[in-house]
Amino acid sequence: MKRVTLTFLVAATLTGGLVARAEDAKPAAAAAKPAAKPEAPAPAVPDKAKIDWDKMSKDEHKKYMKATVLPAAKKMFAAFDAKKYSKVTCATCHGAGAANGSFKMPNPELPKLPKSPEGFKELAEKKPEAMKFMGQTVKPTVAALLGKDGWAPQKPTGFACIGCHESVK
Repeated sequence: MKRVTLTFLVAATLTGGLVARAEDAKPAAAAAKPAAKPEAPAPAVPDKAKIDWDKMSKDEHKKYMKATVLPAAKKMFAAFDAKKYSKVTCATCHGAGAANGSFKMPNPELPKLPKSPEGFKELAEKKPEAMKFMGQTVKPTVAALLGKDGWAPQKPTGFACIGCHESVK
């Protein structure tokens, strides 16, 4: 548990802090350069759903995911990268097993996350936009939709990145 907590403390720090500082450090000329395409505003994080995900049946999960979570995921991912995420389906997050219900979460088909602070620093440097999007949009939105608190250092049992992604072993 301590290793997981440290990993997500680092992830939270990097997505909320290091990424922002890296953006602030851009040279003035780069900051003044117009963006290649206007960014769509990210959907607002919803209020925490009044459901008890852990007590819902598998059938209730499936219905709720299709009616509530999937439409929100489509909006979030399209706002982030409309071309790459032009078709968001259950398989986008749950993988090939979504078709027959045999998927596992965390999903081994999704990109693996590092366990070390150095690994997260490297990932934040390589993919700052993705880290910011996942940390500030996807994680809090999915947590809210599932009626859960999001992970934070003061809430180490909250919904975290490892709800969907595995860590590198």
